[in-house]
Formats: sequence, structure tokens, C-alpha cells
Amino acid sequence: MKEQPAKYYLVALVSLFAFVVYLPALGNGFVYDDHFYVVDNEFLRTFDRSFLVWIITNSYEGNWHPLTWMSHAADYAVWGLNPLGHHLTNLLFHAVNTALVMLLVISLVRTGRKGFHRKSGEAVSDRGILTAAGVAGMLFGIHPLHVESVAWVAERKDLLCAMFFLLSMTQYVRYAGYRVSEAYPGKFFSRFTNKYYLSTFLFFFLALLSKPMAVTLPLVLLLLDWHPFGRIHSLGDFLSALYEKIPFIAMSFGSSIITLIAQSHGGAMPAADFAPAGVRAFVIMKSYVVYLMKMLVPLNLLPLYPYPQNISWVEYVLPFLILAGLTGTCLYLSAVRRQKLWLAIWIYYLMTLIPVIGIVQVGEQSMADRYTYIPSIGLFLLIGMGAGWVAERAAVAANKPRRIIGILAAVIAMLTIVLSFLTIRQIRIWKSDIDLWTYTIEQGSVRHYIPYYNRATFYLSSGRPDKAVSDFNNAAALKPSWYAIYNNRGLAYDRLNLIDKALSDYDVAVVLNQNDPSPYRNRGFVNMKLNQAGRAMADFERGCLLGDGFSCAMSQTLRTAVH
Repeated sequence: MKEQPAKYYLVALVSLFAFVVYLPALGNGFVYDDHFYVVDNEFLRTFDRSFLVWIITNSYEGNWHPLTWMSHAADYAVWGLNPLGHHLTNLLFHAVNTALVMLLVISLVRTGRKGFHRKSGEAVSDRGILTAAGVAGMLFGIHPLHVESVAWVAERKDLLCAMFFLLSMTQYVRYAGYRVSEAYPGKFFSRFTNKYYLSTFLFFFLALLSKPMAVTLPLVLLLLDWHPFGRIHSLGDFLSALYEKIPFIAMSFGSSIITLIAQSHGGAMPAADFAPAGVRAFVIMKSYVVYLMKMLVPLNLLPLYPYPQNISWVEYVLPFLILAGLTGTCLYLSAVRRQKLWLAIWIYYLMTLIPVIGIVQVGEQSMADRYTYIPSIGLFLLIGMGAGWVAERAAVAANKPRRIIGILAAVIAMLTIVLSFLTIRQIRIWKSDIDLWTYTIEQGSVRHYIPYYNRATFYLSSGRPDKAVSDFNNAAALKPSWYAIYNNRGLAYDRLNLIDKALSDYDVAVVLNQNDPSPYRNRGFVNMKLNQAGRAMADFERGCLLGDGFSCAMSQTLRTAVH
């Protein structure tokens, strides 16, 4: 069978299998940030000029990703608030990404074995190429670490960003091959008008519009120039390659500035003293190692990995030694053994995690499974190439090559079964808010207020205020300074007709945060129940001053009633 038909058959088969493994996600509902992103997001209800202006000029929920908002709006136009349709879109994007990973691996493996920059070299066997692509694609497509990106509707941005990221890299493979071909005229400025260069830049731009994590792509392209493309042999080569990346770097810089502003306005960035630089360095080192371990052994995956409160440098010695050892080994293999692949993949892994590794802390988590969606490709490529190498050696083995192929096939089949089982089990965790946060509370080795708070808000919205109060109590014990806990617990007490407790919680919420109108509005309604019209009016007026239209209406109603 020729490589071309076999390649597309294999890509279609693996992508379809990944899609089938994720089918249980179609029975999941909206969870966690899905409520802010989709369910309660009124901006998605229309697809007109005002919507287009909004996605460009606003950073809703601390994020600026216009293309992601467009995809959510398109889903709403087709499916409304039926979660099945939104999940189906995620599954389709993931299947496409699986196919793109395989096609990219095929191009890179062929390049690495023969090379654009050499006129001759060892031919790449079809068996080795297809085995490498099949294994890498299967790992990417069904790995449990990717459940968070695929089964969580709000993480559509991961899928879109990765799709354009991969498309950009695929086009760059073509551009790099064209640049080093003998037929290329070599004019200094002509590279910027090359169709493959322009398509690489276009897809990069679309990736940034989906999620700013793509900012590392210019560095990845430079890495590819070094290996496997072999375009960098001297300082002059490096400067030439860097020169053609200037538009990419400028775009990355602009996206980074917009992201920092959006996250700051959205309240997602903790105070500067959240964690000192030394503490962050320890946590970053450990996160790099833990991510790698979870890629190899995907167990104990959690929706939330809380930032450590008490840092002991002793527990970070081993991660430091592991990082140093891996880095030293890769440098040795590259410099002494001339095996650049290991160092290239290691640098890719380190680089692509930089935007989310915690140098600039966003949120209260130390790490997240969804952050591995793009960085994991390097390790999966390496494992795939290892499988391809075994397949090639078996083809030339003098003694029983079929036995080697049989063992390799058995290992791949067993790995596929285990990963599929773990992925399907992980998908169930994301079925509902109750499943998600109950699992996190039961499995988490560190108690944190967010799981309790999130489960409590779900209990409150679903008409179970008694259970909500219990979880709010746990959240308040773990985070006594957060006003939202008291504000929402006050709502739960109000619905249980425990008016005095509700009023007390609203008082605390107002003291902790005097810039949110909701505690004033809620306290105003309680004061109305207590026939305290003057106090209610004062609360509504304060809420009105803070921009709450409902408080303004209530204030006007009370003022009219009094006069």
C-alpha cells in the first residue's frame, strides 16, 4: 500500500477513535465557568454588529479571545442552551486536532530522518512514519489529561488555539522546505510574501485570537529551524531566522500586553505579594516535573490543584534534581552524541508551558490539566518515534521480525485500552457541578475553599439552600476574608427564612467589599422584610451608585412609596 492512501486512512481511523472515546461527554451538562461563558452570557444571544464590537473591545471574565466567543455564539445560534451541541463541537475540534497532530508528526519525522537541508539521506520507511504518527496521534487523542480541555465547554479556547497552532506549524514545515530548496531565488525580502509564510502568520494570528497561550509559537518556529530543519548553523543563520520571525514576535508581544490588561481588569491576577519570587520558582520547578509525570502516568487528575500555602524547600529538591538531570542529559546527547531530537523536544516542552507555568500568576491554582494540551505533543512525538524505530528495526531483523511487531502491537493495544478507560472515567467527573466538586473535595489532598464554594453555589441555584449553607460554612472556614462567601450564604439563609443570619452575613460582605453592589441589594431586600424602609432605601441607593440598575429601580420605587 502506498504511503499517501495509508496515511489518510490511518489519520481518519485514529481521529474517529478519539471521537468515539469522548462520546460520553455528550451526556454531560454545563459546569463551572460554562455558566459564565455560555449559560448566563447574554452577549452570545445575537450575532450582529454589536456582538462583533463587544468581542473586540471587551475582556469578559478576564479574557480577550474574539474567535472563541464567535464559536460559542455560533453554537448558541444552532443549539441554544442544549449542552449536547456545545459538547459535540468540542469533540469535533478535538478530532480535527488529533488529525493535525498526526499529519504534523508525519512531516517532522520525515524531515528529521532525511532533512530539508541535505540532498541525500536515509529514506524514511512507510512503516516507521505511520507507526510514529499513529502512536503519537493516539496518545494525543485519548489521553486523560486532555479531558479537561475537551469535556469542559468553557475550554473551547484550548481546542481552537491548538487547531490554529498546529495549522501554523504545518504551513511552516512547507515554508522551511521551500526556503532551503535549490530552486528558491533567495531574495532577502521575498520571504515575507511567500504564500506558506503568510499562511503560517495568518494561522498564528487566529490562534492568538482563540487563546493567548499561542504566544510561544515564534520560539517554537525558531526551534524547528534548529532541528529538524537544520537552517541554523551559525550566528548569521540564527539572525536571519530571527529576522523573519519579527512580525510573529511583535504579534506575541501585543497579545501578551492585552492578556495582562484583561486578566488584571477581570480580577484573575492575585496581588503582587500572593507568592514571593522564590516561592514561585519552587512551584514552577515542581509543576514542570508533575506535568511530565502525569503525561506518563495519568492518575490522580484533579479539576483544581491549589497553590501551596506552606512551602518547604526540602520537598522541591527532587524536582530540581530531576529538571537539572533531564536538561543535562539532553545537552549531552545534543553536544556530544549529535542527537538533537531530545534537546529540541525538551525545549519545546519547557517553552510552551511558559505562559501558564506561573511566572505571572493567574488564579489560585498551581497547575491545571488543560495547560498540557499543546505542550504534551512533544513527548507524544518522542514516544511515537520510539515506536516507529522499533517497527523499522523489526522490518530488518533477521530473527522473527513478526514476533517483534506482534509485541509492539500488543503494547500499543494495551496502552490504548488503559488510556481509553481512564479517559472515559475522567469524563464522568465533568458530568455536572455536583460530580465535579464532590470528586475534587473527596480526592483532593489539600482542602481548599473553591470546591466547597462552587458546590454550594450550585446547591443554592438548584433549590437546596440547606446543603449550600453547609458548604459555605466550610468555604468560610478556609477563606474567611472572601466577601462572596458571606454574600451567597446570606442568600441561602434568606431562603431558609433565617433572616437574622442572612442580615449578619450581608453586613460582613459589605465590610469586606464595599465596591460590589450585590451585598447592598441583597441586604436591602432583607431590610424590606423587616419593615426597615429607611435602611432598605440606603442600601438600594448605595447599590445604585455602584452601577446596579435593579438597585436603582428599587430605590426609586421606595422613594415613590414613601412620598
